[in-house]
Amino acid sequence: MKLIFFFGLCCFVLTSKAADNLILVSIDGLRWQEVFQGYQDDVLDLETFKEQKEGLVKQFSGTSAESKRQKLMPFFMECIGKRRGVNR
Repeated sequence: MKLIFFFGLCCFVLTSKAADNLILVSIDGLRWQEVFQGYQDDVLDLETFKEQKEGLVKQFSGTSAESKRQKLMPFFMECIGKRRGVNR
């Protein structure tokens, strides 16, 4: 019985078609607000970032949400955002 099941499974695997161009990206701990709006001021006000706040603001601040998110996630915005891989 196990042998029949094994051969049946092999036949199914051989006939199934692979997905074309499927890429799954998983980022742990990412806030969707930061992806689309850049860093959030309320997050930098937390005690955790108290000593680093000035440097983080200097590095990631911008005049608009678009410039802030471009500085925070440049690869994501250049490669995925401009190719319409992300629904905005």
